[in-house]
Amino acid sequence: MGLNIISLALVLAITFMHSIFGFFSGLINVVCTIASVAVAFGFYEKVTDLVTAQLGLNAAYAAPAALVLLFVIAFAILRTLADNYIRGNVRVPAALDWAGAVLCGIINAQLIVGVAVIAIMMLPLRSAEKSTVLGFVRYERVPEERDPDHGELVKFERHNLWLRSDEFTVGLVNLLSGGSLRGKTTFREVYPDFVEAVYDSANTVQPESSPAPYRDKKGGDGFKKGIAVGSWWVETKPINARYAKGVPTAKKPDPGFQRIVFKPAPGKKLIGMEIVLKKASADRDKRSFAHVFRPTMLRLVGRVGDQPVQVTPRILGNVDERLKGGLRVVDPDTNCEVPGSGRNVIYAYFEVDEAFKPTFLEYRRFARAPVGPPAENAPRLVFSIGGKEERGGGGGRGSSRGRTFGNVLESGSRDNSTLPFEMVRRAVQNSGDVVLEGDKLKAGRFFASRSRLEPTQTSQPVIKEFLRPPGKRVIQVRYKPRKARTLVGQVFNFVGQLNQYYAEDVNANQYFLAGYFAIVKRNNQDYIELFFNGDPDDPWDPSYKHMLDFKEIDRHEINDQDDAILGLIFVVPDGTKIRAIKNQAGEGVDIRIEAAGG
Repeated sequence: MGLNIISLALVLAITFMHSIFGFFSGLINVVCTIASVAVAFGFYEKVTDLVTAQLGLNAAYAAPAALVLLFVIAFAILRTLADNYIRGNVRVPAALDWAGAVLCGIINAQLIVGVAVIAIMMLPLRSAEKSTVLGFVRYERVPEERDPDHGELVKFERHNLWLRSDEFTVGLVNLLSGGSLRGKTTFREVYPDFVEAVYDSANTVQPESSPAPYRDKKGGDGFKKGIAVGSWWVETKPINARYAKGVPTAKKPDPGFQRIVFKPAPGKKLIGMEIVLKKASADRDKRSFAHVFRPTMLRLVGRVGDQPVQVTPRILGNVDERLKGGLRVVDPDTNCEVPGSGRNVIYAYFEVDEAFKPTFLEYRRFARAPVGPPAENAPRLVFSIGGKEERGGGGGRGSSRGRTFGNVLESGSRDNSTLPFEMVRRAVQNSGDVVLEGDKLKAGRFFASRSRLEPTQTSQPVIKEFLRPPGKRVIQVRYKPRKARTLVGQVFNFVGQLNQYYAEDVNANQYFLAGYFAIVKRNNQDYIELFFNGDPDDPWDPSYKHMLDFKEIDRHEINDQDDAILGLIFVVPDGTKIRAIKNQAGEGVDIRIEAAGG
């Protein structure tokens, strides 16, 4: 709503201003504005490529800045030349002068506001939850309605700006590029729908997920080395996949999946594509790389006859750890993540017109790869984080995985109230917010280096254990996530706040996570972050959602370090026999731990 109101106000204000100057002055302004728009859209990619390559600027900001600056500079130059060399005026009847001035004002206003709106849409300003820009959302989920082509999917409604200033501006650019200013490649051949492409590329998961790749020494040139197309094929069979009708929220982090068979709509076909996401185009922080994206950030461009067409994926594989990498039907607001290092192969299926022929694939903005001839046969998909069930080989969660998980467990994985190591009482108190009783930790959260916490003198008061509530025991499951990922898939690989683990006993009773800890290395030192919520009947933090929520340790430190240890802590009644540890999707492994009585 906010963007619509601002755009409307600007169009009306600019139109009113031009109506005062008269028809002839307005006509000169229209010519200057149209020429400036042509310059801005014709050269902003070249300028972005130059400044990002030479100066290492972030393309997420460099591209919209280049678009606006080119427009402003071109308009200033042209208007200055017009003022100096066109000094006369043309007199016309008053009614024509006023009507012409208003018409020219509307055109100028639409073009100026259109450039401004498109530049704003390019910026990473989205609200991650609703993907809004100043209150405007391009695609809005309508959960109570169904997609007209696929009844099992949720409908998404497309919205436009009230005056469509952005579409008006792009329409003019397409007209000029395909007409009097036509070059070797028209604007529409690269951007069949530029407005859509801009919005989709900035449809980010979170503010730190960049709509454009970086170009620097740390990760490389994300424009030229960000993506590759392995092979592509026409899929002749329906796709067995899973679909989530809802979206993750704080109260319901996993809305659950259902199995569906996806078939292309009448007159359509499915194109399958093997895509390699490279480190150069990944998101990054100080220590790690990761591809955190939404499906709309993959844009396949091709032709249907003489008409350029662009599409985004309907199905993705190897992008969701909860499905062990299997195929997932995706929506515009689906969140995806794959590691940033190494050769990360994902699979994408695009629903396209029967006559569609692909030409190139774009990831984020500007990371492009040509699409060659199709493969003769569909390749066998290999899900790098998949289990037998997702590879089509039958099976599923059998006892063999449970036995495999036993090889991952670290010492201390049992009925165990002891802390990972002895800690100095005062050091723990100074490292966080904790509640202690004698030499026991009742509840709290703290973070510090191991060298700071461990005692250096025998006389120092220490804490050694978690405080067991009366009639209850503390169960710990300690393991190395990187090793678990190799042996049992990524069910127990830490992926952030979506992890909600619980222990299940032989009677199918569930006991949710009461605490957790992680030990990682930084600067050749061990660091620990630990949270314990205490007695489930009298929790220390009532807002705790039983999810892994580390505040100081980064998830990539946990996942990528060979020796990083993750600990899951459960508080269960005496005598409980734990038979499995599972995540919020119901996926897990068998485990045998019995809580002693008394």
